[in-house]
Amino acid sequence: MTSYYKKANIKNFEGVIVTKVSPAVSFVRRYRSGSNGVNVTHDIVLLLKNNADFETQYGNIVNEIEEAVVKLTSCRKGDADCPGFDISNKTDVSKPEDFGQNICAGIIPDPSLLEFYEALNASGWSCVTMCDKNHTNPKNCLNKGVCNVYSGIGPICE
Repeated sequence: MTSYYKKANIKNFEGVIVTKVSPAVSFVRRYRSGSNGVNVTHDIVLLLKNNADFETQYGNIVNEIEEAVVKLTSCRKGDADCPGFDISNKTDVSKPEDFGQNICAGIIPDPSLLEFYEALNASGWSCVTMCDKNHTNPKNCLNKGVCNVYSGIGPICE
């Protein structure tokens, strides 16, 4: 699939990660043709700049991927610009549900602290805790207190 997406000129395409391979279960196909086929689920890795235009870039590239997938469903083995196999079933393109939280998971080194972070898209994606004034519900420390986040506890004024 990597070569197919490269030929489709998907902007910022970096690679493909296969996440699931399973047998295609179809009694009609199994007994009629003798070929079971496979279902393959994969992620497409994109390399994007983290700036204010991120969401627009990402949306445009997802549209390009959707167009490439529509063309993929009409491919037949041996067709030019197609993979070397038939695509016989409908294909779907889905975006991550909680894109921001996925960003934080890739940035915050300690997974036990992840629950205390919130993704923020101001002029690019960042991850902030309640100790940050830009958090949707910031913790305000009084009397020159300093806010710190602790694993298993969360934000505390000291």
